[in-house]
Amino acid sequence: MKLVGKSVLITGASSGVGEELARQLAKKQCKLALLARSKDKLQALQKELQAKGAQVEVYAVDVCEREALEQAIYSAHKKLDGLDVVFANAGVGILKPAHKLKPHQIERMIEVNYVGAINTLLIALPLLLEKGQGQLVGISSIASLRGLPGGAIYSSTKAGLNAFLETLRVEYRRKNIEVTTVCPGFIRTPMTADIEDSIPFMLDVDKAVTIIIQGVEFGKAVVGVPGWLYNLTNLMRFLPSELYTGIASLFSK
Repeated sequence: MKLVGKSVLITGASSGVGEELARQLAKKQCKLALLARSKDKLQALQKELQAKGAQVEVYAVDVCEREALEQAIYSAHKKLDGLDVVFANAGVGILKPAHKLKPHQIERMIEVNYVGAINTLLIALPLLLEKGQGQLVGISSIASLRGLPGGAIYSSTKAGLNAFLETLRVEYRRKNIEVTTVCPGFIRTPMTADIEDSIPFMLDVDKAVTIIIQGVEFGKAVVGVPGWLYNLTNLMRFLPSELYTGIASLFSK
């Protein structure tokens, strides 16, 4: 699906990958519905993109609040004359040893990364089915492929999202609904600002989003960002558990 002129909904659109997706898709004359908790940031981005001629609707909503999220998605569907593509992008990443995680941090990651993404996609799905076509995109992570030091909850939520997206891909392939799983590595965003100096292979957000958009337009089932790092990490899934544990534990603090 070429995205030029399409109606696109993006959650987590006030910063990072979501914000850059909005900017790059606005250049493709997409009609945009941008969702995030920060009303001020959304309105600032809306003003910026509208000044460049884009049609932009914004909704200050938390993806964990299902009723409010449903109202926002239905409103966007109506105002944009039907949704074509939905990006479940909102996410929370807290990387630290499991025993140092606070209960509220655990709950927030599960609620946003897993439940919030599912809410977004399942609310939008009937609208796409009614239209007869569309594309659902879930922003997962390379960290979903195996348990990583510091990622007990983050990796788990993204692995669960992968399974959910794969099931949707199987169930709705014959109903003209494409489902794309995006697995980024570390991207230079506010979420990674505190760890940027200690992480190799950090991608600039504009380059990462360009890769994501290209993969979505090609209708790929899975988009690795970057592809080589995804492929390398994916190969590690075939290592025996004992061997993987020994190697990965060397990086555990």
